[in-house]
Amino acid sequence: MDIFILGEGHKTIKISKDSISEIRLRGSLYWVSEEVSWELDEINGHWVVDISGPSDVVNSEASKLNVSINDNILRQKLSDESYSTREKIIQNALNKLAQDE
Repeated sequence: MDIFILGEGHKTIKISKDSISEIRLRGSLYWVSEEVSWELDEINGHWVVDISGPSDVVNSEASKLNVSINDNILRQKLSDESYSTREKIIQNALNKLAQDE
């Protein structure tokens, strides 16, 4: 993840689309303070988030957003890695229910 400072009160965060889904990224953006505005774009295989507003608030919110995005990236990786295990558990439970009928 790259963070660019584009001047007072404006930061851009660039994240590979392979790292995080749009839904998880928007979930992180949901919690950004209303004191700043943000815009989400998709450019060349990356999510690009532009944050603007009062300089001190932008810095604080960009820091919080960075933590939230990293948390969601980790959650997505864990979910992806445990998918087959969850599917096996569900299939075994359904098979057991079918046998009990």
